[in-house]
Amino acid sequence: MKKYTGAELVPEPIHQCRVCERESGKKSQFTSNGYEWLKCGSCGTVQKILTHQQYLELNPTYDPGSYLDSANREQIERFLGIDQTIKVIAGVTKRYVSSSSENGMKRSFLDVGCGMGAFMLAAKRLDFDVLGFEPSADHAYVATKHLQLPVIANYFSRELIGDRTFDLIMLSHVIEHIFSPKTFLHELIAILKPGGALIVVTPNSDSLVAKFTGRRWPMLKPVDHVTLLSAKAYAHFELEGLADVHHWYSEFPYEFAATIASVVKARMRQVSDPAPPRSAVPNKAAPPPLRELSVKARLLKSLLTIASVPAWLLAAATDKRACLNSAVVRRAS
Repeated sequence: MKKYTGAELVPEPIHQCRVCERESGKKSQFTSNGYEWLKCGSCGTVQKILTHQQYLELNPTYDPGSYLDSANREQIERFLGIDQTIKVIAGVTKRYVSSSSENGMKRSFLDVGCGMGAFMLAAKRLDFDVLGFEPSADHAYVATKHLQLPVIANYFSRELIGDRTFDLIMLSHVIEHIFSPKTFLHELIAILKPGGALIVVTPNSDSLVAKFTGRRWPMLKPVDHVTLLSAKAYAHFELEGLADVHHWYSEFPYEFAATIASVVKARMRQVSDPAPPRSAVPNKAAPPPLRELSVKARLLKSLLTIASVPAWLLAAATDKRACLNSAVVRRAS
């Protein structure tokens, strides 16, 4: 592809989408947080332009979890929102997972990127046999030490689970960190039992807030966010005959206004300090998060909710809420 400058023909940069493998020109590219990005016009994926080697060399950081050492079990469960998480797991199980189990055995649950173990604990309460993977040593520490959950403190690998298969697999806010999402999803579907479901939760690249904030969308900020999907991307994952896909969308009532406020605050900070670091440094001195919200904080949350109402209603009516949820249900053989 070439463009005319008035004096000569010069090649226009071409980059191939990692999801649908279509080629896109410079007009689909933009810069954000010191990196080049591509917005694919075919599948809607927003992806960081980098090689696989550059991806492997990224230096992601994770919030520490060891600061919960001073909290008791009840406080940790309240902080993790276990009661609400149980409702989420119960809902997706009832809707998407086969009700039968093999030889009267417990149904099995795998959480890839389990964090501190909220989904695992919820599934365990619902009588699942659970297992988790978590590359953050601090988060895995909370899950194993405080919640006594079986967590492998590593990135997911089929070699580490042997021949085990699962009725329900959770992939919550993980796929945006993956360089080749199609390959990764197929690895997980391969360990799903027939009739089992893989639940994928990720920021929605086609959301109203993503479109409104553009290159300042906060989901572009984490250094290892490399692949941000829309529902259209699933048509390119070669799932025909293998699995059925169901999408739904979610968003906190205050999320739109809170995101805009965050963008404005970050922009003001950038004006005063125009050369921020490309990646965050982990803050091991993070204050305990188990405080109750102050009156001021609750009032601010209420005001943000009120301010978000028009955008929240529009996003709900057009399926453009901030979070894309997908159930990939493996067909019975």
